[in-house]
Amino acid sequence: MNTKELFLQRKFWAERSALLMGEFLPSLDPFIDHDGLDPEAADTLGMLLDAASRSTESAFLLMSFGKLWDAELVVRSVFEASIKFVYLIHTKNDLRRRHEEFAEHQFQMATMKDDQKARDALASIPDAQGPEWEHLHALVLPDIQRDKLRETYDKAARRSMETRWGYTGLLNVLIKSGDPAYSTLGGLFYGYTTSSHLHHADYVGISIVLGQSRLEPRMRDATHLSHLARLIRDCFTCYELRLGAVCRFTGIDTEAPLQVRQRINDLWTEMTSSNMAWLEVAYGQAA
Repeated sequence: MNTKELFLQRKFWAERSALLMGEFLPSLDPFIDHDGLDPEAADTLGMLLDAASRSTESAFLLMSFGKLWDAELVVRSVFEASIKFVYLIHTKNDLRRRHEEFAEHQFQMATMKDDQKARDALASIPDAQGPEWEHLHALVLPDIQRDKLRETYDKAARRSMETRWGYTGLLNVLIKSGDPAYSTLGGLFYGYTTSSHLHHADYVGISIVLGQSRLEPRMRDATHLSHLARLIRDCFTCYELRLGAVCRFTGIDTEAPLQVRQRINDLWTEMTSSNMAWLEVAYGQAA
């Protein structure tokens, strides 16, 4: 496959997928007006939906230009927003408590981190009183407020909260909840783990990109298209998770996930050829 062919095929798939996703995303907007949500929870959930949508659109744009490793980092945000959204509305009985942890307690702990980082930054600046540093001074908490937060959220409490609300922690809670809808979510660890290696620039992260670029041309192209297909699939999987959670929470339009799944499967069938080509090139066989 020459460079032009690869470009056209990648652009076609990315744009085709983006158009389909563009049809799907607005369908979740009415959820924030659902009677079962209080205004604060609705606002938070709306922001998570918006974050997932924006990152999804950005990821498809990067894919269309062949920036798959950059798209990998953006899809990480889609995973994060989607899993937090699903976790918050998993059960109506837990929504209030989980929302309080997410929007109140985690926010307060974040202000503590910002306070310390701002203090450290200002301490390293010779003339920290200049107007150009006002944005840092704005992050510094009054001593009384800072002490109160430290008393409320000691190190053990902060560590526990961060562990529970980390991607792995949330996913494990859903998997172990006994809810059949989430029993197979373990498959979502793979893509997120790959993006984590890239995000942290560990040895795996820095070597995987260069390693792919050093493959012989046929293998490199097949791997590239297979990577593209997986990223596209990840975005649609996250959307299906959000849609399914909304339908289960509201109890309405329960046929929507099935209709969406069929349209996604139709698209996926067209993309299967890249995976088959990749298996044939890499392992000498097609699945």
